[in-house]
Amino acid sequence: MEFLRNLDISLFYFVNHALSNRVFDFAMPVITTMGNWLAPAAAIILCVLIWGGRRGRIALGLCLLALTLGDLVTYRLLKPLFLRHRPFEVLEGVRQLVNASGYSFPSNHAVNGFAAVTVIWYYFRRTGWAFLALAAVIAFSRVYTGVHYPFDVIAGAVFGSATGVLVIFLYNQTLKYAQKRRKQMERLQEIVYSKKTLFVLILFVA
Repeated sequence: MEFLRNLDISLFYFVNHALSNRVFDFAMPVITTMGNWLAPAAAIILCVLIWGGRRGRIALGLCLLALTLGDLVTYRLLKPLFLRHRPFEVLEGVRQLVNASGYSFPSNHAVNGFAAVTVIWYYFRRTGWAFLALAAVIAFSRVYTGVHYPFDVIAGAVFGSATGVLVIFLYNQTLKYAQKRRKQMERLQEIVYSKKTLFVLILFVA
């Protein structure tokens, strides 16, 4: 555990210090601030609702479900469970470029980003790669701006992806069950109809 902790800190300083430059100092705070993504997200949702068809609306619904589930579990369960303080609270010389509060592990940004990306990639492979790159950049920005350790965002990415997979699995299983039940009902209706027909024929012959 001590080795992993030291590795995490070393990687953090590498990203937060060794990779620092003026371009990233400007871009990463913009990228990492979720409020800056509200307008683009609203535009994407509107486009999906208008032109996405049934497949797009299903993907959108599952994305929202995965985001809600991942965010709630991370914020309400995992962060209070691990109680890890943020780098700028315990390390020296951290270049903190944005404000952040609460516990550090895992990263909500990474959880949310990769939960959504998993669903998008499942339904739209070509578009999914672009969103995967975006989620990775956002996760990187959390470390660069000094508010998360690398393992925070890696764990968040893993948990977020698992959340997306779980939501897709549950939806597919529910869909299969509904289709099975519909076929059973159709078969039952056929049997009832055939018995009624047979009964009417017997009465007619008699």
